[in-house]
Amino acid sequence: MKLLAPALGPEDKLERAIPLEEALALAGADGEALEGYAFTGGLAAGAQLEKLEARGCLFRSCRFTGARLGRAYFRDCVFQGCDFSGARGMACTLRRCVLRGCKLSGANLAASGFEDVLFEDCLADGAVFSEGSFKNVQFSRTRLTAAEVADVKHRGPFAFAGCDLRGANFLRTSLNGQDLTACEIEGIALAGPELKGAKVTALQACELARLLGVIIE
Repeated sequence: MKLLAPALGPEDKLERAIPLEEALALAGADGEALEGYAFTGGLAAGAQLEKLEARGCLFRSCRFTGARLGRAYFRDCVFQGCDFSGARGMACTLRRCVLRGCKLSGANLAASGFEDVLFEDCLADGAVFSEGSFKNVQFSRTRLTAAEVADVKHRGPFAFAGCDLRGANFLRTSLNGQDLTACEIEGIALAGPELKGAKVTALQACELARLLGVIIE
């Protein structure tokens, strides 16, 4: 799958003079978007960041644990080693974004829109993506154990590559066209039709048959 890369300017040209905490306070006060910034090591744990807008920004090792990000909008942003554990980002939008080595354990991103987004080497155990919209979304080497990926609407391809999907809930989310052979899928939740068109190994097929109550002799 080919994703559109973030339209992020050269790192040495990004604004670094303002710490994340100050930039967020200014954005909240005047309603302006964050644009063209690079932040390293910023702290926004538990912050009220509803409707935050960020464009063309680099976030490195920033902490958004427990932050309120409902209806936030991120475009052309890169997140490296950031922590979104327990964040609440319902109905947010990510477009042309990369999350690399980030932690999203227990984050709630329900009903959010993802377009040209890469999750790479992330920890997203227990994260909620239900009722979201996926278009050109790639999960690569990402742990999604017990994640909620139910009722996802996709207007374009999305894929899991080398991911840990054990115990994830895919009810009413079509996996048509998915190659799951390099993923761990033990205990995933689905009704059966979701698997139509998915590619699995013989061993995985046996596990899925057991989950669906099929007896193989």
